[in-house]
Amino acid sequence: MDSARSFALSRQQEFEADRFSAEATDARTAADALIASELVSWADEARFGSRLFQMSSIKPSPPDIHLSLRAEVLRAAYTADEASGVMAQALERHAVAGNTHPELAERLSALGQSPRIPAPPTESAAAVFLGDCLPRVQTELEAQWREALAEPWSKHYAEGQVAMARLAELDAKAEKEPLDAEEACAQAQIVERLRGAEAALPLAIEIAARQPDHALAQFQAGRLLLSQHDARGLEYLDHVMALDADSAIAIAPIIASFPIGEGHVEAAAPWIDRASALENEMASAQAERAEVRATDELAPAEISPELQRQLGVVLSAHPHVKHAWIARKKLLHLADRAPVYVVGVVRKWTWFPRVTNAALAQELADALATAIESANTFVFLNGSGTALMFRRLRKIGTQLV
Repeated sequence: MDSARSFALSRQQEFEADRFSAEATDARTAADALIASELVSWADEARFGSRLFQMSSIKPSPPDIHLSLRAEVLRAAYTADEASGVMAQALERHAVAGNTHPELAERLSALGQSPRIPAPPTESAAAVFLGDCLPRVQTELEAQWREALAEPWSKHYAEGQVAMARLAELDAKAEKEPLDAEEACAQAQIVERLRGAEAALPLAIEIAARQPDHALAQFQAGRLLLSQHDARGLEYLDHVMALDADSAIAIAPIIASFPIGEGHVEAAAPWIDRASALENEMASAQAERAEVRATDELAPAEISPELQRQLGVVLSAHPHVKHAWIARKKLLHLADRAPVYVVGVVRKWTWFPRVTNAALAQELADALATAIESANTFVFLNGSGTALMFRRLRKIGTQLV
Protein backbone atom coordinates (compact mmCIF):
# COMPACT_ATOMS: atom_id res chain seq x y z
CA MET A 1 0.00 0.00 0.00
CA ASP A 2 1.45 3.44 -0.90
CA SER A 3 2.09 6.11 1.72
CA ALA A 4 -0.78 8.39 0.67
CA ARG A 5 -3.34 5.60 1.10
CA SER A 6 -1.75 4.54 4.38
CA PHE A 7 -1.97 8.08 5.79
CA ALA A 8 -5.57 8.48 4.63
CA LEU A 9 -6.53 5.16 6.23
CA SER A 10 -4.84 6.09 9.51
CA ARG A 11 -6.71 9.39 9.61
CA GLN A 12 -10.03 7.65 8.92
CA GLN A 13 -9.31 5.18 11.72
CA GLU A 14 -8.86 8.09 14.14
CA PHE A 15 -12.27 9.47 13.18
CA GLU A 16 -13.72 6.01 13.76
CA ALA A 17 -12.06 5.83 17.17
CA ASP A 18 -13.60 9.18 18.10
CA ARG A 19 -17.03 7.94 16.99
CA PHE A 20 -16.72 4.80 19.13
CA SER A 21 -15.63 6.97 22.06
CA ALA A 22 -18.73 9.13 21.64
CA GLU A 23 -20.96 6.05 21.49
CA ALA A 24 -19.38 4.62 24.66
CA THR A 25 -19.87 7.93 26.54
CA ASP A 26 -21.27 10.89 24.64
CA ALA A 27 -20.01 13.34 22.03
CA ARG A 28 -19.30 16.09 24.57
CA THR A 29 -17.19 13.81 26.76
CA ALA A 30 -15.26 12.56 23.72
CA ALA A 31 -14.57 16.14 22.59
CA ASP A 32 -13.45 17.18 26.10
CA ALA A 33 -11.08 14.21 26.17
CA LEU A 34 -9.45 15.34 22.92
CA ILE A 35 -8.91 18.86 24.28
CA ALA A 36 -7.67 17.45 27.60
CA SER A 37 -5.09 15.42 25.68
CA GLU A 38 -3.74 18.61 24.10
CA LEU A 39 -3.53 20.34 27.49
CA VAL A 40 -1.76 17.54 29.34
CA SER A 41 0.65 16.97 26.43
CA TRP A 42 1.63 20.62 26.62
CA ALA A 43 1.97 20.52 30.42
CA ASP A 44 4.00 17.31 30.35
CA GLU A 45 6.58 18.81 28.00
CA ALA A 46 6.57 22.48 28.93
CA ARG A 47 6.02 22.21 32.67
CA PHE A 48 6.91 18.78 34.02
CA GLY A 49 9.79 18.04 31.65
CA SER A 50 11.48 21.39 32.24
CA ARG A 51 10.85 21.16 35.99
CA LEU A 52 12.48 17.74 36.14
CA PHE A 53 15.42 18.96 34.07
CA GLN A 54 16.01 21.89 36.42
CA MET A 55 15.62 19.63 39.45
CA SER A 56 18.36 17.30 38.19
CA SER A 57 20.85 20.18 38.38
CA ILE A 58 20.25 20.92 42.06
CA LYS A 59 19.20 17.61 43.63
CA PRO A 60 21.74 14.76 43.80
CA SER A 61 19.20 11.97 43.22
CA PRO A 62 15.85 11.56 41.43
CA PRO A 63 12.71 12.41 43.45
CA ASP A 64 10.92 9.57 45.25
CA ILE A 65 7.48 10.60 44.04
CA HIS A 66 7.89 11.73 40.45
CA LEU A 67 4.51 10.21 39.46
CA SER A 68 2.74 12.33 42.07
CA LEU A 69 4.61 15.42 40.89
CA ARG A 70 3.66 14.65 37.31
CA ALA A 71 0.00 14.14 38.21
CA GLU A 72 0.01 17.48 40.03
CA VAL A 73 1.43 19.27 36.98
CA LEU A 74 -1.01 17.62 34.58
CA ARG A 75 -4.04 18.43 36.74
CA ALA A 76 -2.93 22.06 36.88
CA ALA A 77 -2.94 22.24 33.07
CA TYR A 78 -6.73 22.62 33.01
CA THR A 79 -6.65 25.82 35.06
CA ALA A 80 -3.31 27.24 33.85
CA ASP A 81 -3.27 30.78 32.49
CA GLU A 82 -1.94 29.38 29.22
CA ALA A 83 -4.72 26.78 28.80
CA SER A 84 -6.86 28.91 26.47
CA GLY A 85 -3.83 29.77 24.35
CA VAL A 86 -2.75 26.12 24.11
CA MET A 87 -6.23 25.13 22.97
CA ALA A 88 -6.36 28.02 20.48
CA GLN A 89 -3.05 27.00 18.93
CA ALA A 90 -4.20 23.39 18.66
CA LEU A 91 -7.41 24.54 16.93
CA GLU A 92 -5.44 26.63 14.44
CA ARG A 93 -3.29 23.74 13.31
CA HIS A 94 -4.01 22.50 9.83
CA ALA A 95 -3.44 18.99 8.54
CA VAL A 96 -0.31 18.61 6.44
CA ALA A 97 0.77 15.84 4.08
CA GLY A 98 2.06 12.86 6.01
CA ASN A 99 -0.02 13.42 9.16
CA THR A 100 -1.49 10.14 10.41
CA HIS A 101 -3.87 11.96 12.77
CA PRO A 102 -6.52 14.57 11.93
CA GLU A 103 -6.07 17.89 13.69
CA LEU A 104 -8.16 18.89 16.70
CA ALA A 105 -10.54 21.20 14.82
CA GLU A 106 -11.39 18.43 12.33
CA ARG A 107 -12.06 15.91 15.07
CA LEU A 108 -14.30 18.28 17.05
CA SER A 109 -16.20 19.13 13.88
CA ALA A 110 -16.75 15.44 13.14
CA LEU A 111 -18.16 15.04 16.66
CA GLY A 112 -20.38 18.10 16.20
CA GLN A 113 -18.94 19.79 19.30
CA SER A 114 -17.56 23.25 19.97
CA PRO A 115 -14.23 23.70 21.79
CA ARG A 116 -14.07 24.46 25.50
CA ILE A 117 -11.64 23.97 28.37
CA PRO A 118 -12.88 20.88 30.21
CA ALA A 119 -13.12 20.72 33.98
CA PRO A 120 -10.17 19.04 35.75
CA PRO A 121 -10.77 15.34 36.49
CA THR A 122 -11.82 14.56 40.05
CA GLU A 123 -10.03 11.20 40.07
CA SER A 124 -7.48 9.44 37.90
CA ALA A 125 -8.05 6.43 35.69
CA ALA A 126 -5.31 4.65 37.67
CA ALA A 127 -7.30 5.08 40.88
CA VAL A 128 -10.47 3.77 39.26
CA PHE A 129 -8.96 0.71 37.61
CA LEU A 130 -6.25 -0.26 40.10
CA GLY A 131 -8.13 0.56 43.28
CA ASP A 132 -6.32 -0.68 46.40
CA CYS A 133 -3.42 -1.93 44.24
CA LEU A 134 -2.50 1.61 43.18
CA PRO A 135 -0.04 2.43 46.04
CA ARG A 136 1.92 -0.81 45.51
CA VAL A 137 2.04 -0.39 41.72
CA GLN A 138 3.08 3.23 42.05
CA THR A 139 5.84 2.36 44.53
CA GLU A 140 7.22 -0.32 42.20
CA LEU A 141 7.13 2.00 39.19
CA GLU A 142 8.85 4.77 41.15
CA ALA A 143 11.64 2.37 42.20
CA GLN A 144 12.16 1.17 38.62
CA TRP A 145 12.21 4.75 37.33
CA ARG A 146 14.78 5.88 39.92
CA GLU A 147 17.02 2.90 39.19
CA ALA A 148 16.92 3.47 35.43
CA LEU A 149 17.62 7.18 35.86
CA ALA A 150 20.27 6.99 38.60
CA GLU A 151 23.37 7.15 36.37
CA PRO A 152 22.28 9.87 33.90
CA TRP A 153 20.78 11.88 36.79
CA SER A 154 24.07 11.74 38.71
CA LYS A 155 25.99 12.92 35.65
CA HIS A 156 23.57 15.75 35.03
CA TYR A 157 23.72 16.77 38.69
CA ALA A 158 27.52 16.98 38.55
CA GLU A 159 27.28 19.16 35.44
CA GLY A 160 24.66 21.29 37.20
CA GLN A 161 26.95 21.91 40.16
CA VAL A 162 29.69 23.09 37.82
CA ALA A 163 27.16 25.35 36.10
CA MET A 164 26.00 26.80 39.43
CA ALA A 165 29.58 27.58 40.44
CA ARG A 166 30.23 29.23 37.09
CA LEU A 167 27.03 31.28 37.37
CA ALA A 168 28.10 32.51 40.82
CA GLU A 169 31.42 33.65 39.32
CA LEU A 170 29.71 35.46 36.45
CA ASP A 171 27.14 37.10 38.73
CA ALA A 172 29.90 38.33 41.04
CA LYS A 173 31.90 39.71 38.13
CA ALA A 174 28.80 41.38 36.63
CA GLU A 175 28.34 43.36 39.84
CA LYS A 176 31.81 44.89 39.41
CA GLU A 177 32.12 45.29 35.65
CA PRO A 178 30.21 44.54 32.44
CA LEU A 179 30.60 41.00 31.16
CA ASP A 180 31.98 40.51 27.68
CA ALA A 181 29.75 38.96 25.03
CA GLU A 182 30.87 35.37 25.58
CA GLU A 183 30.52 35.62 29.36
CA ALA A 184 27.10 37.25 29.12
CA CYS A 185 25.85 34.53 26.75
CA ALA A 186 27.18 31.85 29.10
CA GLN A 187 25.36 33.53 31.99
CA ALA A 188 22.05 33.44 30.10
CA GLN A 189 22.57 29.80 29.10
CA ILE A 190 23.17 28.74 32.70
CA VAL A 191 20.16 30.70 33.97
CA GLU A 192 18.00 28.94 31.38
CA ARG A 193 19.33 25.56 32.49
CA LEU A 194 18.84 26.18 36.20
CA ARG A 195 15.73 28.38 36.27
CA GLY A 196 14.04 27.95 32.89
CA ALA A 197 13.51 29.88 29.67
CA GLU A 198 11.16 32.43 31.24
CA ALA A 199 13.82 33.48 33.76
CA ALA A 200 16.55 33.65 31.12
CA LEU A 201 14.56 35.67 28.57
CA PRO A 202 14.98 39.20 30.07
CA LEU A 203 18.70 38.60 30.45
CA ALA A 204 19.02 37.36 26.86
CA ILE A 205 17.16 40.38 25.48
CA GLU A 206 19.40 42.73 27.47
CA ILE A 207 22.53 41.02 26.14
CA ALA A 208 21.24 41.16 22.56
CA ALA A 209 20.59 44.88 22.93
CA ARG A 210 24.16 45.45 24.14
CA GLN A 211 25.68 43.15 21.49
CA PRO A 212 23.74 43.81 18.24
CA ASP A 213 26.43 42.20 16.07
CA HIS A 214 27.07 39.13 18.21
CA ALA A 215 25.41 36.15 16.51
CA LEU A 216 25.07 33.97 19.62
CA ALA A 217 23.54 36.80 21.67
CA GLN A 218 20.98 37.47 18.96
CA PHE A 219 20.26 33.75 18.57
CA GLN A 220 19.64 33.26 22.29
CA ALA A 221 17.17 36.12 22.42
CA GLY A 222 15.34 34.94 19.31
CA ARG A 223 15.11 31.31 20.37
CA LEU A 224 13.87 32.16 23.87
CA LEU A 225 11.26 34.58 22.53
CA LEU A 226 9.89 31.93 20.18
CA SER A 227 9.80 29.43 23.05
CA GLN A 228 7.44 31.87 24.78
CA HIS A 229 5.32 32.18 21.60
CA ASP A 230 6.59 35.72 20.96
CA ALA A 231 6.93 36.47 17.24
CA ARG A 232 9.57 39.14 17.95
CA GLY A 233 12.03 36.25 18.03
CA LEU A 234 11.78 35.96 14.24
CA GLU A 235 13.48 39.34 13.81
CA TYR A 236 16.39 38.29 16.01
CA LEU A 237 16.91 35.02 14.13
CA ASP A 238 16.66 36.74 10.76
CA HIS A 239 19.41 39.11 11.98
CA VAL A 240 21.57 36.12 12.96
CA MET A 241 21.41 34.80 9.40
CA ALA A 242 22.49 38.24 8.14
CA LEU A 243 25.47 38.14 10.52
CA ASP A 244 26.45 34.55 9.76
CA ALA A 245 25.34 33.00 6.48
CA ASP A 246 26.40 29.55 7.67
CA SER A 247 23.79 29.68 10.43
CA ALA A 248 20.88 29.66 7.97
CA ILE A 249 20.78 25.88 7.63
CA ALA A 250 20.22 25.54 11.40
CA ILE A 251 17.96 28.57 11.86
CA ALA A 252 15.59 28.18 8.91
CA PRO A 253 13.91 25.07 10.42
CA ILE A 254 13.53 26.87 13.78
CA ILE A 255 11.81 29.80 12.08
CA ALA A 256 9.61 27.40 10.10
CA SER A 257 8.57 25.51 13.22
CA PHE A 258 7.20 28.68 14.84
CA PRO A 259 4.33 29.38 12.40
CA ILE A 260 3.61 25.64 12.25
CA GLY A 261 3.27 25.59 16.04
CA GLU A 262 1.06 28.66 15.87
CA GLY A 263 -1.17 27.01 13.28
CA HIS A 264 0.03 28.96 10.22
CA VAL A 265 1.43 26.20 8.05
CA GLU A 266 1.41 28.33 4.88
CA ALA A 267 3.70 30.92 6.48
CA ALA A 268 6.23 28.20 7.28
CA ALA A 269 6.46 26.93 3.69
CA PRO A 270 9.10 29.45 2.46
CA TRP A 271 11.35 28.67 5.42
CA ILE A 272 10.92 24.93 4.96
CA ASP A 273 11.84 25.35 1.29
CA ARG A 274 14.84 27.48 2.24
CA ALA A 275 16.05 24.92 4.76
CA SER A 276 15.65 22.15 2.19
CA ALA A 277 17.56 24.11 -0.44
CA LEU A 278 20.36 24.85 2.04
CA GLU A 279 20.58 21.20 3.05
CA ASN A 280 20.83 20.18 -0.62
CA GLU A 281 23.52 22.79 -1.24
CA MET A 282 25.49 21.63 1.82
CA ALA A 283 25.24 18.00 0.69
CA SER A 284 26.48 18.96 -2.79
CA ALA A 285 29.33 20.98 -1.26
CA GLN A 286 30.39 18.06 0.93
CA ALA A 287 30.32 15.64 -2.00
CA GLU A 288 32.33 18.06 -4.14
CA ARG A 289 34.98 18.35 -1.43
CA ALA A 290 35.21 14.61 -0.83
CA GLU A 291 37.44 13.89 -3.82
CA VAL A 292 39.74 15.39 -6.44
CA ARG A 293 40.03 13.87 -9.89
CA ALA A 294 42.83 14.33 -12.37
CA THR A 295 40.38 16.08 -14.71
CA ASP A 296 39.14 18.63 -12.13
CA GLU A 297 39.80 22.29 -12.89
CA LEU A 298 42.32 24.10 -10.71
CA ALA A 299 42.82 27.70 -9.59
CA PRO A 300 45.74 29.49 -7.91
CA ALA A 301 46.15 28.49 -4.27
CA GLU A 302 45.97 32.09 -2.98
CA ILE A 303 47.74 31.25 0.28
CA SER A 304 49.70 33.66 2.45
CA PRO A 305 53.51 33.85 2.21
CA GLU A 306 53.71 32.54 5.78
CA LEU A 307 51.56 29.48 5.01
CA GLN A 308 53.57 28.89 1.83
CA ARG A 309 56.74 28.91 3.92
CA GLN A 310 55.26 26.52 6.52
CA LEU A 311 54.16 24.04 3.86
CA GLY A 312 57.53 24.23 2.18
CA VAL A 313 59.27 23.43 5.47
CA VAL A 314 57.02 20.40 6.09
CA LEU A 315 57.55 18.98 2.59
CA SER A 316 61.28 19.77 2.35
CA ALA A 317 61.87 17.83 5.56
CA HIS A 318 60.40 14.65 4.10
CA PRO A 319 63.02 12.31 2.68
CA HIS A 320 60.88 11.27 -0.33
CA VAL A 321 59.90 14.77 -1.59
CA LYS A 322 61.91 16.35 -4.41
CA HIS A 323 59.51 19.01 -5.77
CA ALA A 324 55.99 20.13 -4.81
CA TRP A 325 53.32 22.55 -6.03
CA ILE A 326 49.99 23.64 -4.55
CA ALA A 327 46.74 24.89 -6.13
CA ARG A 328 43.00 24.96 -5.31
CA LYS A 329 40.20 22.89 -6.79
CA LYS A 330 37.60 25.07 -8.54
CA LEU A 331 34.36 24.63 -6.59
CA LEU A 332 30.77 25.12 -7.71
CA HIS A 333 28.99 24.84 -4.34
CA LEU A 334 29.67 27.28 -1.47
CA ALA A 335 32.87 28.21 -3.28
CA ASP A 336 33.74 30.96 -0.78
CA ARG A 337 34.02 28.47 2.10
CA ALA A 338 36.31 25.57 3.03
CA PRO A 339 38.73 25.47 0.09
CA VAL A 340 40.13 22.22 -1.28
CA TYR A 341 43.89 22.28 -1.85
CA VAL A 342 45.66 20.05 -4.36
CA VAL A 343 49.35 19.30 -3.78
CA GLY A 344 51.48 17.63 -6.44
CA VAL A 345 54.67 15.93 -5.30
CA VAL A 346 57.58 14.63 -7.35
CA ARG A 347 59.30 11.83 -5.47
CA LYS A 348 63.04 11.58 -5.03
CA TRP A 349 64.38 8.66 -7.00
CA THR A 350 65.42 5.56 -5.13
CA TRP A 351 66.35 2.20 -6.56
CA PHE A 352 64.00 0.43 -4.12
CA PRO A 353 61.02 2.52 -2.93
CA ARG A 354 59.98 1.31 0.50
CA VAL A 355 56.79 3.39 0.59
CA THR A 356 54.00 3.06 -1.99
CA ASN A 357 52.62 6.14 -3.72
CA ALA A 358 49.25 5.71 -1.96
CA ALA A 359 50.83 5.43 1.48
CA LEU A 360 53.13 8.39 0.86
CA ALA A 361 50.24 10.55 -0.41
CA GLN A 362 48.25 9.85 2.75
CA GLU A 363 51.28 10.47 4.96
CA LEU A 364 51.96 13.83 3.32
CA ALA A 365 48.24 14.83 3.46
CA ASP A 366 48.20 14.13 7.20
CA ALA A 367 51.37 16.17 7.72
CA LEU A 368 50.01 19.13 5.74
CA ALA A 369 46.66 19.05 7.57
CA THR A 370 48.32 20.42 10.72
CA ALA A 371 49.34 23.54 8.82
CA ILE A 372 46.23 23.96 6.64
CA GLU A 373 43.22 24.31 8.94
CA SER A 374 39.55 24.03 7.89
CA ALA A 375 40.39 22.73 4.43
CA ASN A 376 40.63 19.41 2.64
CA THR A 377 44.03 18.60 1.17
CA PHE A 378 44.67 16.00 -1.54
CA VAL A 379 48.17 14.92 -2.52
CA PHE A 380 49.05 13.57 -5.97
CA LEU A 381 52.35 11.89 -6.77
CA ASN A 382 53.88 12.05 -10.23
CA GLY A 383 53.13 9.09 -12.44
CA SER A 384 51.49 8.02 -15.67
CA GLY A 385 47.97 8.46 -14.26
CA THR A 386 48.58 11.99 -12.94
CA ALA A 387 50.34 13.59 -15.92
CA LEU A 388 47.39 15.88 -16.72
CA MET A 389 47.13 17.02 -13.08
CA PHE A 390 50.85 17.81 -12.94
CA ARG A 391 50.76 19.86 -16.12
CA ARG A 392 48.03 22.01 -14.55
CA LEU A 393 49.80 22.24 -11.20
CA ARG A 394 53.06 23.42 -12.80
CA LYS A 395 51.16 26.01 -14.83
CA ILE A 396 48.72 27.33 -12.18
CA GLY A 397 50.10 26.28 -8.82
CA THR A 398 52.62 27.77 -6.43
CA GLN A 399 55.89 25.87 -6.05
CA LEU A 400 56.57 24.87 -2.47
CA VAL A 401 59.73 22.80 -2.90
